[in-house]
Amino acid sequence: MAGLLGALLYLRQRLTVPGLWAGLVLAAIGYVGLQWAHVLHAAVEQYFGNAHGLGAGHVLLYLLPTMAVPLAGMRTAWWPAGERFVRWPWLYFLGLHLVVMLLGSVPPGHLAYLVLGLLALAVAAFAAAQAWRRTLPDAAAVARAGQPDRYLLHLSYGLLLASLATHLRLYFAPETLLHQPAEYFTAAALFGGLMALAMARRPATGPVYASWRLLHPGLLEVALLFGTGTLAHHVQAAWLGLAWVAFALITCALMNQLPLRFRRLGVYGRLYFWLAALVAGAFCLRYIGTEQLMGTERWAVASTVALLFGYAGLALRIGNAPLAGLSPRWALLAQPSRHQLEAGLLYPAFAVLALLFIQSFDRSVLT
Repeated sequence: MAGLLGALLYLRQRLTVPGLWAGLVLAAIGYVGLQWAHVLHAAVEQYFGNAHGLGAGHVLLYLLPTMAVPLAGMRTAWWPAGERFVRWPWLYFLGLHLVVMLLGSVPPGHLAYLVLGLLALAVAAFAAAQAWRRTLPDAAAVARAGQPDRYLLHLSYGLLLASLATHLRLYFAPETLLHQPAEYFTAAALFGGLMALAMARRPATGPVYASWRLLHPGLLEVALLFGTGTLAHHVQAAWLGLAWVAFALITCALMNQLPLRFRRLGVYGRLYFWLAALVAGAFCLRYIGTEQLMGTERWAVASTVALLFGYAGLALRIGNAPLAGLSPRWALLAQPSRHQLEAGLLYPAFAVLALLFIQSFDRSVLT
């Protein structure tokens, strides 16, 4: 059936047959929809019932041949009246087909595989969008091709959102992968995927879609928020401040080498510096006592304090010059006066140092 539909799509490109296009679309939707229903019904029975699933091999053998239908549709979707291809239905069709294939292949109790599969599809769709766009020299060629990269980007962001949502589900249904919590692996993969997408460059020629202008610039912030939340959930408080101030120190040291579009990481480094100071100070007040003078947690906080002073010294030496090219909305954090910068960096560091001394030693020693 898949071969017949592909042949008819090719015939439609060669001959003008009234009603053939509508009939092919309905036939493709009906035929592939029946396959999806069969696979998804078996998956639902496997997840919520006692029935055995189809198995990954069976699902792949069942659905892989049907991929020829959307692929043939993309190749033959020429619209003579508009003098361009109409590929977006087939691209969405292909993306949905791959998602159904993935849902049918993942066994119960392995949500981590689903997270990684959705993430892999998202990254592949993004890479395909960029690769396809590089083959189109100008805006006219993009329009003639039917703007395929635009719809691939839609698929990529949708799959990425689904992957993030499925990852959050792991916190309520814990799994193990390689004898470790599965969310460790999925979180690392998601953070890496988000950073990889954030580092991609927008097209040098038009059109520049709204997804490039509105969504893509925020991927860096999404990655940082995701990484921050993941660390806050999994890392003990004593080591959390150390991780954040280390990140702040790295961004400060590399600020001059970063491209302008990533230079705002220097501003975020200052925020992580203050966050590290806040966490370390709170940990000193709540957990450190005189009996923990030689404990590892105290030395972790002491290392945090040392890095706080290291960051303060480096940031004061570098100053605000690397952040001069940022948007005016960053002015409050990126371009403080010298006095404000000194106060904002040295006061938190000395405050945490004082708290560490007060909580670590007996008051008679301090006096």
